[in-house]
Amino acid sequence: QYQQNVGGKILTSMDYIKEGIVTSDEIDSLWELSRGRAYPLTNEHKRDYLRDGFVVLPNFLTENESQALDKVVTHNLNEMAFPDLLTKCSRKFHGEHYHSTVTHRFWQQPRIADMLSTLALDGDTAYMVTSEILEMPSGVACIPQWHWDFLTFPQNYNASFTTGTQIWWSSEEVDGNVGGGLAFLPGSHKWANEVDEGAALHPCFAMNLFDKMSSDCTQLLDREMVVPKLSPTDIV
Repeated sequence: QYQQNVGGKILTSMDYIKEGIVTSDEIDSLWELSRGRAYPLTNEHKRDYLRDGFVVLPNFLTENESQALDKVVTHNLNEMAFPDLLTKCSRKFHGEHYHSTVTHRFWQQPRIADMLSTLALDGDTAYMVTSEILEMPSGVACIPQWHWDFLTFPQNYNASFTTGTQIWWSSEEVDGNVGGGLAFLPGSHKWANEVDEGAALHPCFAMNLFDKMSSDCTQLLDREMVVPKLSPTDIV
């Protein structure tokens, strides 16, 4: 499906350099991530992640790394994205890292993989399943339905939330007033299983992304949702 959408196109590092998108030094910065500097995870980061199911990691990228990533991702969007029929996103590119050697290698750098292993995966090695670029219109929810993204992955029902996780990065400053891009319901990562400590199947948990929620569940989500504040150097 990805090959049909973009004609099987793959962008190599030399393509970006040849077209003047980024320099070789900027690509090296994405592939080395400040010479392999580990992110200083704290006990508070781990506590918040286990309690809420998400955590903001400020200054995960340097400004130079963030700017270089923005150039690469924007080019990928312009070259290979397409209108999405299932959502209200202006453009969407699912499986993006399969078509860019730069981002494919970037998302698997030790600073990212080691952080995910320590924070979210109980020490297991991180394996990248997919990446996605969303171009979100102003004033309209790109994906209006509340959902659990772990359902995208081929895993067993009632699996622990420690079997998978995500990184979300925004190329612009976002918060509840500027649009946000995404919102979380703290603690809902334990709604879908009975395996983890303190977890229990919740009446508002939906197995199907497109199942319509009851008004009580929608009101609960809207009332208790949290929109994280992010800068382009942060990830969540």
